[in-house]
Amino acid sequence: MMLRIMILFLALVASFSTPTLAAAGFTFNTTSVMTEDSQATYTIVCNQQPTSIIAVTVGSSEAFMTIVGEATHIFLTSNWDVPQDVVVAVSDNDRDEVQYSADITITALSSADSSYTALNYAAIRGTVTIDDNDVAAYTATPAPGSETIDEATTSALTYSFVLATEPTAAVTFAFSIVADPYTHATLSAGSLTFTAGDWSNAQDLVITAVDDSVRTDAFTVTVTMSSADPFYHDATATFAVADLGVTITDDDVVGVTFVKAAGSVDEGQVHTFTVVLDTKPKYPVTLGLFSPDGFFNVTSPASGELTFSTSSWNVPVTVSAVAVDDNTFTTQGTVDYTVVATTDPFYAAVSNGTQVVTINDNDVVSIHVRKTALPDQTDEDTSETYQFTLGLEPTDPVTLSFAPLDEWTTVSQSITIQPAQWNVPQQLPIFANDDYTKWDSPYAAQLRMTLASADTAWDSGADFAAKDFTIVVQDTDVPGINIVKQQQVYLHDAVAEGDTSVHEVTLNSRTRNDVNITFTSLDALNAVVTERLTFTRDNWNVTQEITVLSVDDTVRNSSAQYTTRVRATAASDDVEYQGFVQDYTITVEEDDAASYLRHAVLTWTKGTGRADADFLVVLSVRADEPAFAGAVAGDTITVAEGSFSFGDATDPVTSLALTVDSNDGDVIVAHVALAHTYADKVDGEGAPWVAALYQCCRARDLVNNAGLPVLVEARVDLTVAQSPVLAVPATVRMERGSSVTLPFAARGAPVRLRLPARDAASALAGPPHWLALDEHTGTVSIRADMNSDDVPPGTYAATLVAEDLLSGVSAGAEVLFDVAGASGSRPVFDDGQNVLADARLTAVVGDALSVTVHLEDAGDDLGGDIGLSTPLPTGAALSNTTHTTGAATATLTWTPASGQLGDHAVCFTGADQAGAQAAPYCLLVLVVAAPFTTQPALDLNGAGAAGRDFAAAAAFDAEAGGTASAALADAADATLTAPGTVARLYATLSGALDGDAETLEASDVDAALVIGFADGVYTAYSELDAAAYVALVRSMSYRNARVPATAGTRTVRFHVFDGVSLSAVATATVTVGTDPVQPTVDLNGPDAAGTGLAVTLLADAAPQPVALGAALTDGRLGQLTGATLTLTSAPDGTASGAETLTLAPAAVAAVPAPAYHLAEPAAGSMEFGSNAATASHTITVDAVAAGLTRVGVVATVYHTWVGDVQLQLQHAGTTVLLTRSPGGASCARDNLEDVVFDDRATVSLEQGSDGDDDAQAGACVHKVHGAFAPMEPLAAFEGADGGAAAALNGSWTLVLTDLDTGSDDGALVRWGVYFYAADPENVSAAPALSLTPPLAFSAGDVEEQAAVAVVAGEGSVRDVQVSVYLRSTDTFATHDLSDLTLTLRSPAGTDVLLVDPTDAGLACTAQDLHLTTFSDGAAAAIGDAGTCAQGVIGAVTPAQPLAALLDEPIAGTWTLSAAWAAGRGGGALYGWALTFAKQMRVTGAWDAAAGELTLSGADSAAMYALALDSVYYANALDAPDNTAVRNVSVTVSDGTSSSAVASTLIAFHQPQLAVGALATVNFTEGDGSLALWADQLTFEDSAFASRAYNFTLTLAPWLDGADESLSVTPGVSGVVADTEEDATGEGRVTLTLRHNAGTPLS
Repeated sequence: MMLRIMILFLALVASFSTPTLAAAGFTFNTTSVMTEDSQATYTIVCNQQPTSIIAVTVGSSEAFMTIVGEATHIFLTSNWDVPQDVVVAVSDNDRDEVQYSADITITALSSADSSYTALNYAAIRGTVTIDDNDVAAYTATPAPGSETIDEATTSALTYSFVLATEPTAAVTFAFSIVADPYTHATLSAGSLTFTAGDWSNAQDLVITAVDDSVRTDAFTVTVTMSSADPFYHDATATFAVADLGVTITDDDVVGVTFVKAAGSVDEGQVHTFTVVLDTKPKYPVTLGLFSPDGFFNVTSPASGELTFSTSSWNVPVTVSAVAVDDNTFTTQGTVDYTVVATTDPFYAAVSNGTQVVTINDNDVVSIHVRKTALPDQTDEDTSETYQFTLGLEPTDPVTLSFAPLDEWTTVSQSITIQPAQWNVPQQLPIFANDDYTKWDSPYAAQLRMTLASADTAWDSGADFAAKDFTIVVQDTDVPGINIVKQQQVYLHDAVAEGDTSVHEVTLNSRTRNDVNITFTSLDALNAVVTERLTFTRDNWNVTQEITVLSVDDTVRNSSAQYTTRVRATAASDDVEYQGFVQDYTITVEEDDAASYLRHAVLTWTKGTGRADADFLVVLSVRADEPAFAGAVAGDTITVAEGSFSFGDATDPVTSLALTVDSNDGDVIVAHVALAHTYADKVDGEGAPWVAALYQCCRARDLVNNAGLPVLVEARVDLTVAQSPVLAVPATVRMERGSSVTLPFAARGAPVRLRLPARDAASALAGPPHWLALDEHTGTVSIRADMNSDDVPPGTYAATLVAEDLLSGVSAGAEVLFDVAGASGSRPVFDDGQNVLADARLTAVVGDALSVTVHLEDAGDDLGGDIGLSTPLPTGAALSNTTHTTGAATATLTWTPASGQLGDHAVCFTGADQAGAQAAPYCLLVLVVAAPFTTQPALDLNGAGAAGRDFAAAAAFDAEAGGTASAALADAADATLTAPGTVARLYATLSGALDGDAETLEASDVDAALVIGFADGVYTAYSELDAAAYVALVRSMSYRNARVPATAGTRTVRFHVFDGVSLSAVATATVTVGTDPVQPTVDLNGPDAAGTGLAVTLLADAAPQPVALGAALTDGRLGQLTGATLTLTSAPDGTASGAETLTLAPAAVAAVPAPAYHLAEPAAGSMEFGSNAATASHTITVDAVAAGLTRVGVVATVYHTWVGDVQLQLQHAGTTVLLTRSPGGASCARDNLEDVVFDDRATVSLEQGSDGDDDAQAGACVHKVHGAFAPMEPLAAFEGADGGAAAALNGSWTLVLTDLDTGSDDGALVRWGVYFYAADPENVSAAPALSLTPPLAFSAGDVEEQAAVAVVAGEGSVRDVQVSVYLRSTDTFATHDLSDLTLTLRSPAGTDVLLVDPTDAGLACTAQDLHLTTFSDGAAAAIGDAGTCAQGVIGAVTPAQPLAALLDEPIAGTWTLSAAWAAGRGGGALYGWALTFAKQMRVTGAWDAAAGELTLSGADSAAMYALALDSVYYANALDAPDNTAVRNVSVTVSDGTSSSAVASTLIAFHQPQLAVGALATVNFTEGDGSLALWADQLTFEDSAFASRAYNFTLTLAPWLDGADESLSVTPGVSGVVADTEEDATGEGRVTLTLRHNAGTPLS
């Protein structure tokens, strides 16, 4: 039943699906192609899943294919469909074949699956496609064409042939030689054959050379290949068969033998030649015969050609040629052959052959030369043309070259004459040189003509190679001396008086011998020149220079320019120059203005109209001025050298016609009244009009301001009746050591007499340097800080202003001060009326005034009359002088008119017979309408006290500032009396040292009073009773807001005016006091806490300083005078010498050498003027050395009008004005050359050459060299930190401005900044870098070569620097610093050479020292690189060390001496300065008994700080007491007060041993040892742990002797134990533990 079900199931399945099943079998995958001699992998796989395992073996029927690896493959029922690899290998068969194939077959199969075993498996194959790797080819060795055979030795060449692969048929190579037409060699075989059996065996072909007569270089053996194997047949082979190219070394030389017959031949005759070939040609050779130079004609063969065959090549042939008879000169001719036809390549390459035959020519060579035009001679420095023709025709071009045989001519070209132009003239220019030498004329110049040509007749090797000929030259040179003014940038042609000018000199013609030229001035008053030049034949036209000094003669010429002449005289052995004289004219620019003015006064009064002003101008002039000669009283003189300006828009008066008041033979006094109507009483802004009198010029006999213009101004306010009155005589006489009072007044108001405000841009000149002026009294005296003996006698000029302090109106005067010697040497005015005191004369309109003036002389030698130096008031008269013994009198009479109200001045003059003038005597007269009997009277201290003046009981506290005040009057008792009401009060403060900080105030002011304070004047006005003014005065006080205020005395002068008269002056005096300020001392410096020190010393310590970096202040007095150091708590004792304080020598720093930073901008880069108003240049400075805190500038600026120039220096946001309008805007001088701006200088560039405060205005007088004070101090750059050097680093910019860019231009040539040390001890030296006028000196001029500086101050020299500005005034080519001797002499007489001309190392061509600082600390010497480019600028070492002056006193006279070597011209010293570092003046004295070190000596706080740092404590004991702390207490003093105490505490080291609390330790016999201290014993000494220590332990009582001991456990690091028994029997034993130094303590 089951069987039926399965069958049924199968039947059902079959009925539903009939699948297609793959038949049993195998598939090979062999699609890839493999190559011979390689392996490849293919696969086999079953086609149908077997029912059982199958084993199948594969192989190949081809012998060349083998199975590699497993040949039998097992397929399971599970992997039957996974292909398995069959690896086959194919061997190489050496045949060149196309692609072929081979089969992989199944060689065996076993399986239980009948479907597989039933297969015909042998028929199942996998076909593999195989690429052949064999290439058919052959090899011939050696390579064809690479070998050579030799004909002479008949050598052989063997070629070996072999095939690369086995052929399928025989291969034959056939050989044959290509004939040319000769074969030149033989072959060993005609062919070589290779078969399949011997294809790899080489076969040889031998080629043997044949020795023949034919030239060849190579031949070819053709090679052909044939075979039934298509790979080895010519037509089908894949490779080419190469012919064999063989090189042969042939011994045959191809050539032609061409031989001429012997001897020469005459023109027209026959000469023969023989011709034959040297080797057999391959083909016939035809030669052509000809004469290349045309000197021969070939006659045989007639055709000119010969042919040699291969058989007749060696048979000689004769050739005939005739020498041509022509018109050309020749010495030889040529006959040539050439190969004209052949196919033999070797003969075709044969070069032409030549035979040269000597020809006996019947022609002659010649050249004709002549000048083209008349005359026959040629002028020097001109060119003339000459013609050249040949005498016969050349065969080739002829070149004529020319060479002068002397220096007279130049020929710049040659001539080449072509044969066709042989008889045509050829032109040649010949230049007659200007030899610049005068010769006898005319003279002959010779030239040599050299010929060159291929024509041997004309060639340079022939007899006519060189011919000389002559031309005639006319000399055009004229001897002479050329002198030309050197034109420098921005210089005019004219030379200013006092300036030097450089002139360039050359000779006009070359000299035959040296010429010495001496230059002399034909007008010694106008020019100075003493130079001598030498010119040689070699340098006659090389510029040499002379320097001419235009003398500043102080004489004014009639024209702005005049001429002076210099004569040059020559001396020489050259007759043309011997005795030659040349005059040269120099134009000089006049710089002397009219210099006749003596004094001037300008006052004014209100006119009758509302805005009318009447001016009175009084002038005194020199009586010897030509324009004023012979003028007497009443005459009119005209002054046109100036102008008078009213100060408004009207034109100034340019010419003043003055009425002469007097003429004493020396001085004319004259006046002029000028009336003017203004637009209003004051100008449009409410300010006074400013009238100005400008006159030129002052007399040149003045000590100061000589020759400069005068500017006197007056301020005009027509709300006021008149200006103040100045009673000023023409000359104020005064003796040195005395004073004189100038009367001045203004009605109803206080007046001060002052110097005008200095305006650097104007022409105002300064007052005398010695002048001291009390502005309120008019008293003139010599400054208190000057010795009157130091004021040289002479006449000085000063401009004064009398100013009304209330209204501000003023008058002006130019005053002369004639300073004489000792008192009593001049006559004296005395009228017994004390008219020069405060009281003035009062005159009433209509009442007669009479004053008798007395003049007395102690020497009884009065001469002349009493005269006037001011004009008399209208209606006044002075009587004739009455003379008595030693006296003279004259009487002034005057009845004033109603129109003469106000102040008037009358001044008198007088002299003795010796010309000594009396001191000034002037009367001030107040004209009033009606008499008055009482004037106001002010008494500041009340009726109960003497006098009317007041002085405060206590000094004003300088430290109090504005909170304190000082009373100016007695608050209870001050009084004021007046005949009626009081109109005004004035209180004028003088002596104010703190400027605007000082004020006057009042606390009790009536409401009706109008008060104010300005310019030091307190004013109060309103018509009130005297009581209101008394209350005001009693409440007035002085205040000063500056802290601290400047100590000194102030005065306050009171005036009261009642509308009619002025009170006498009452004066209040205020003393500004400086309360003592304690100095301070800090022993450890400002950066450490506290003011003291605490130190711990070891027993063997070195001496210990008691201060470290001490800092001190000196209170207000500027220095300290002493210090006290007291040593207390000194248990080892000071008296015994164990403990001491000692002042050790202190090292004081030297003055650091200045540092210079210089720059020279590129030419043209720093121009300014008409194109650009400004220019600037910047220098960057790094690392300014410590101690260099001051700044200076040096600059050279070219400009054609220096009055337009302004210079400013900028750095770090600060700008300093160096100069503006040097010499005034009208100064037309050129250039500022190496000008130095330095705060140490005393002359400003806006001043002139007089120096000090009275220096004249401008570079127009000064020579713009030297050191000058800047208009604003350069100290502004030092900064708030006092000039720390670091603040000076960075950029420094010089700004140049042209203030008037209309025409003149300028440029910065060079400039620099330099930094120098501030004088460390404020030692002042004179002169301070300025000498005015410069000190001139010359060679041998001993009296004028020393400059003296008197230095005040205490102390001795630690270091010194010398700054020098010196210029040469001569410009000899050999004149430089090596001709200069510069010496500094100390007050002690020690000389130090600064510049030594004998110094071999002084290789410096500079002539000047442009601010050179000599310092031992400088890095360079004069002559080192960079110090001499433009004159020496910088710091240099002196020739001898300045250290030679060490410890010498500073105070005294220092002398700088300078001199040039003999004959080397002169120079000028423009200034010098000394900078000192002083030795410490502090000394120390130790008082052992008191334990006190006293320092003494006045010195700075810095020096005392250095001294304290140099005080040392020392202890001489080996074991100092270390239980006490020493105390060194220090105080310093300034002589007035002392500082607080600062202390240094000194302790000696004490180790700290701590033992813990111990209980009683019991020891029992037999215990052995007992440990003392376990951990209770500690030792702390970390700071000194590496030192050596001894620890001592003592056992007492020691009762058991040797049985009882102390010991230490062995092995403690660094400890050695020693036991010492007490030998005294006192019962002790000591254990000492020694700790070694350097071992860590444990």
